[in-house]
Amino acid sequence: MNDKEKIAAGKKKTKYVEEGNETNNTAVPGNWKLLEEIVYIISHDLQVPLISMEGYTTELEEKYKELLDEDGIYCLERLKANTRRMYLLVLSLLDLSRLNTRKYPHESFDATAIVREIVRELSADKDGINVEVEEMPRMRGDKQRLTGVFRQLVSNALMYGGKNITIGCRDGTWFVKDDGIGIPPNQLENIFKGGSRLKRVEVEGVGMGLTFCKYVLHQHGGRIWAESEGENKGAVFYFNIDP
Repeated sequence: MNDKEKIAAGKKKTKYVEEGNETNNTAVPGNWKLLEEIVYIISHDLQVPLISMEGYTTELEEKYKELLDEDGIYCLERLKANTRRMYLLVLSLLDLSRLNTRKYPHESFDATAIVREIVRELSADKDGINVEVEEMPRMRGDKQRLTGVFRQLVSNALMYGGKNITIGCRDGTWFVKDDGIGIPPNQLENIFKGGSRLKRVEVEGVGMGLTFCKYVLHQHGGRIWAESEGENKGAVFYFNIDP
């Protein structure tokens, strides 16, 4: 199946999702207003104790590290790292809860310029990386959140070993293609679940980025999906929005 056939298949599936017949993991449930409010309250209230925990572990590390043996230092470092990871997870949950409560006006913007700036920022300290940003049509939507979608996809391509990355648009479907570690076929749906990450490599983050992308694109009447021939064969992330 060539690129055009894959994009056409993705569009057909998008229509199926919008008609309410799709039940796979890329479909987004209806209005979970109460759940969103609960997530927001819990996430907001968790920030203070987590910041406090991180502060205390930093103080312990600075003042008492010399008194600890190797196992003690390791435990303290893991406690600090996991506290930080939990804090980032809370921030990610807050971002998700705000998707339906904070609305931004839709506007037309230069997607090519936005993506080129993202690439400059994210690849500045990386050597041996070749990123091609093709000329793309203007986008219309929530500029801030759609920029976040591009940033997440480019960041993932770099984090997961991509040395040659192409970002472009074909027939109204945007894509980010890389030659990184690839995705096993049985994980192509699961990667869009909250907290999911590929287990073969250690990377920063809490596994909420693709979930955020899925919800943002759903709000724009679109969807996101991935294609990969398997491990070490790269991946392509496609997404579209309502014109």
